[in-house]
Amino acid sequence: MTQTVLFPSFKNRITRLTGLKLGVSDSNERIPCCARVIYEHLGQAINVRQALRSCGLYDPTGPGGDEATRIAIANDIAPGEWHLRGRFTL
Repeated sequence: MTQTVLFPSFKNRITRLTGLKLGVSDSNERIPCCARVIYEHLGQAINVRQALRSCGLYDPTGPGGDEATRIAIANDIAPGEWHLRGRFTL
């Protein structure tokens, strides 16, 4: 079982929703886990099949993407933070 909590980065323009995905691991240990996520608005008229084909995990060390995305999904805790929390993106 998982839960995703999302919040917009800007009040007047929602192109990306950032947040946290919380759940339990799929191993027999069932340890709780949490990861940062970004959902991006695809527009009004989308090709559903193409959109589903492009779904998957994002490799932050791979080619493509942008630095803001890499920072937003990095599952680290910055100095001064005491727990994993969502990050705003530009």
